[in-house]
Amino acid sequence: MSQCELEQCGTEKQVLGLGSQLALSNDLSNWYRKPYYLLAKKSLPTGNVYVALFIGGFEDEVGVQQVILQEKAVQTGLVSVNADSLKQQIDVDGKALIYGIYFDTGNAQIKAESKPTLDAIAELLKRNPDLLLYVVGHTDDTGDGAANVNLSKQRADSVVAALVKNYQVAANRLQAQGVGPYAPASNNTSDAGKQKNRRVELVKRLR
Repeated sequence: MSQCELEQCGTEKQVLGLGSQLALSNDLSNWYRKPYYLLAKKSLPTGNVYVALFIGGFEDEVGVQQVILQEKAVQTGLVSVNADSLKQQIDVDGKALIYGIYFDTGNAQIKAESKPTLDAIAELLKRNPDLLLYVVGHTDDTGDGAANVNLSKQRADSVVAALVKNYQVAANRLQAQGVGPYAPASNNTSDAGKQKNRRVELVKRLR
């Protein structure tokens, strides 16, 4: 939380600049005198909530400017992963995009919350014993391209290793590859786009 009152808020120009950012018309008119300012944050499961409050006086009246801003989690609109949806994607497009395998930043170790997605991939392979796959790792465009290619390959290797070790999938049915940021599914200029680019793809192999 941050706040100021009266002279603590700065010069007349600084006060006008601060209050005008909260005013709907971007203009405080005379409501910058005797300023009081408060910025507070509350963390909620659905996202942070910020409240900014500017109070100013003019003669015997009081003016209040208030802004409330609530963050929302990035929504990708992606379908939940299950064996049937994966098979449908592969039959139509020759590949399935996977967004439910999680890693820490810069790390290739699969996080525990990835298990439901790995379960679905294993079930897909169990139901379709002749299916061969490339497991292709992708990253967003943050950082060095060559390093991202290496990281994406390591992550694909981790997915293959988990399927072989934990689900007894035959190793010769899976081939790992990493392409880093070079085959994006969306833009790299927004959080939603970057999230779509950080993915694993299951690409059907013919042999």
